[in-house]
Amino acid sequence: MPDDIDDLLRAAAFAYLDDLRRRQGDHVSYRHLEAFEFDDRRISLIQRMRGIRVVAGFPAALSILTTFRARPEDRPYEDTEGQEGYLRYKWRGTEANNYDNVALRRTLEFGKPLIWFFRVAPGTLSARLSSLAGRRRT
Repeated sequence: MPDDIDDLLRAAAFAYLDDLRRRQGDHVSYRHLEAFEFDDRRISLIQRMRGIRVVAGFPAALSILTTFRARPEDRPYEDTEGQEGYLRYKWRGTEANNYDNVALRRTLEFGKPLIWFFRVAPGTLSARLSSLAGRRRT
């Protein structure tokens, strides 16, 4: 996959989210995130059940998704932002070589921007756009 196609996909996704946030505010629905189109095809910006979104044919993760629970202590993973500003997103499961975990590490290694979706209520998300370039792994 040429690097420029990956960069174009990410730029289009970020522009789409910027436009959504201008129209909808900070919170968006699954419906909006699943309606994104790139290069004349629909590409969901989220992976609902797995949390790490890897678009078929692309080497690095496009987005990550944090689970919502009314009580944060009930979340299955402790995803957060550390006091120093580093993102702390837990791997999928415990296997370092799981496809999703490898794609997430590649995002860091390639210095690609990443979308982090926080579920703030059932069916409602808030997006944070982040660059992992130069960030330390956690």
